[in-house]
Amino acid sequence: MRASQWRPSPFVRRLALVPAAAALVYFLLFFKQAEWRPTVDLAWAIAVVCWLSAWWRSEPSSAPHLPQPYWFYALYAAALLPFCTNWRWAMTADSLGWALGGIDLGIRGPGRSLLSLSGVGQFSYSQLVLHNLFAWFVAPTLFWHRVGQTAVGVLSVAAVYTVYGRLVNPAFGLLVGACALTTSIMIVHTLCSYPLLDAIAAGHAVIAIGLWVRRDPHLRTPWLMLGVATGALFYMTANSWAMAICVWGWLLPLALRRRWPLSHVGLALATIVVIGSPVLLQIAVGQGAELFSQVEKPQWSVAKVVHLSQEAIRFPFASEFHSAGAFGPQLPPGFRWLFVPSILITPLLARYFPGARLIFGFYLVNLVLIVFTQGRYIDVSVKRGLVLIPMATYFVFLPFHRYLRSLVVVLPVIAVWASFGIYDVVARMEPGRTGYTMADGIIEARQRFSDVPVCVYMEHDTRFPTFEPGNSYDQLYGLWPRLQIVKDINDPLCSEVLCYSPQVEIVDLQALGYVEVTMLNSTELRCGRRALSRIDRQF
Repeated sequence: MRASQWRPSPFVRRLALVPAAAALVYFLLFFKQAEWRPTVDLAWAIAVVCWLSAWWRSEPSSAPHLPQPYWFYALYAAALLPFCTNWRWAMTADSLGWALGGIDLGIRGPGRSLLSLSGVGQFSYSQLVLHNLFAWFVAPTLFWHRVGQTAVGVLSVAAVYTVYGRLVNPAFGLLVGACALTTSIMIVHTLCSYPLLDAIAAGHAVIAIGLWVRRDPHLRTPWLMLGVATGALFYMTANSWAMAICVWGWLLPLALRRRWPLSHVGLALATIVVIGSPVLLQIAVGQGAELFSQVEKPQWSVAKVVHLSQEAIRFPFASEFHSAGAFGPQLPPGFRWLFVPSILITPLLARYFPGARLIFGFYLVNLVLIVFTQGRYIDVSVKRGLVLIPMATYFVFLPFHRYLRSLVVVLPVIAVWASFGIYDVVARMEPGRTGYTMADGIIEARQRFSDVPVCVYMEHDTRFPTFEPGNSYDQLYGLWPRLQIVKDINDPLCSEVLCYSPQVEIVDLQALGYVEVTMLNSTELRCGRRALSRIDRQF
């Protein structure tokens, strides 16, 4: 028998469990989340690889092959990357830490275990690392940090495409994936530094593998991969955990009722434990409390539950939020009103609409979890509501799925849908939608007045040191030497553009000979220009 034809026996494969157990024990003994110990993190990776090697079988799905539209993924990334450092998605008040964390990772290397739950805010360090792989291995710059963010956007398109391509047809899947990720709020959160889109990518990956399990429940490999995908959710935005609840809540009753091999179910659950062991260990010893900080002290009342429920229900088609990247209703005009009758009618006629009842159930579970995980918030968090958009987009197009079977049909629809999102982020920017701080304004001024020095008057403003050369904003956006901070309003450096904070300084731009230029991303900065000899550029 030729060597290429040799396959290890099940017994030989099970021998891989010995080094898996040894590596996992080593990890559990020496793991410290606050310390970067490469060999300890490597031991966990070895344990995972050995575990998968022991149980893996080459068992392809019985479903028809689903070709991946790599050309569209490349087009999507190429359309976003030229604008990835634009002032519109600076959002320094809340998302600066993730950009700086990525830069620090690229310059100094990991500051703690890659598997630590202690990252930025209520997010894990693992998540920060995953979003900043390009900043770490290519260059520690804002551009490469945002390349990592865009890559997560590409993975999100691919995951959504795979789910709905399987449920309906490939062209329909591309339509849902492309449209969901080109709504205005998704464009903002693909390009800003918030690491939220991994909830879309990872959550839909779990659904896609769940569909594989449903089709081939007697095969071991899909169950093994479901365990891997579910375990990986421990390291993603907590929003994604809802999809694990949905998929397992769907498959476990089926497994019991239809007598699917319980050994496969047990293998999937064991794989979740192996993959998630670092997170489970930290939670067991009282670490990682930040993950749950946003759901503490909810102060429930009937009125609050009703209010949150109404906001969550209206999120896709009648939302009134205009902050955190939101432009009101999350679905585009016209399209959004197709969502309401579709989500109400298609589940009742499920035999004509593939996947309608399943996705309706998933949508309801996510809706309920959004309402009851707002913690002290008095309104629904826009950022947590992002997980609803792909499912809502699916329902928009579901009644017409019989006609959405070719690229000739779906590509014009994608173009029309995406044009609304592009219009929002280009023409409907205003203070508070994405940014509002003085730093957001200075970044905007530096980019919009790129042909002249930008003078910021800060005689009484105590934030002066924040914007000195070499500061974090300068490190990310290259503000200096074009930016100049002055304490004298008549400084010659202010011959072209003068900016100031109206909350601190009293300045009459018109009396000084400046024409005020409306700032679109800050409530804390006003700017004027002496001679608008050039068109004020928005990009």
